[in-house]
Amino acid sequence: MCLATYITLEQLLQTAPKEEAGPYSDHLRQHWLNLQQYPKQLKELEEVVNKGSVQLEESNSEQVFELNSMGLLKLDNNKATMRCKLYFKYFQERLQINK
Repeated sequence: MCLATYITLEQLLQTAPKEEAGPYSDHLRQHWLNLQQYPKQLKELEEVVNKGSVQLEESNSEQVFELNSMGLLKLDNNKATMRCKLYFKYFQERLQINK
């Protein structure tokens, strides 16, 4: 007999960014460790998390495109934002940015 544990999206968004053993912890941790090797991309990601979005003409577009290629950002017209709320909350927590 399989007993599944169901959680809501809101519960996931509240707990996953803080849990070291959550359902996406390995995936999130891998992104975090990868970014530690690329300080320019990490700084640009911090800018996106801090502001909520950045305009391409006001940012370092090379780093924005690399973060987009990594799957962390999405580009819409001339604006870059976090790909999803989970990434936003996870990196907000890791970068200790209060929103």
